[in-house]
Amino acid sequence: MNKNISNSDDRGAVIYEQLLVALNKVKQLETSKEYENYLAYLHGQIWAFVFTLQKLFPGVGNWGDKAGKAVKPVLTEDKCDCHHD
Repeated sequence: MNKNISNSDDRGAVIYEQLLVALNKVKQLETSKEYENYLAYLHGQIWAFVFTLQKLFPGVGNWGDKAGKAVKPVLTEDKCDCHHD
């Protein structure tokens, strides 16, 4: 175990930081066809981070709640490129 991660809340912070890194990477690459496979991989990793945080740190204001709020505008927001006449 890493000496710098002393308690479970610190572990939650580490997982949450990795989630934010992955979300930022998705934001950077989401319009690129060249990285479709990598984006699919990142989506899987992101949902794994969210699921883990929600199971280990449930409740309002805890890491699971923060993870859900962080992922919502990036992966679950409905985006439509529809053209209405």
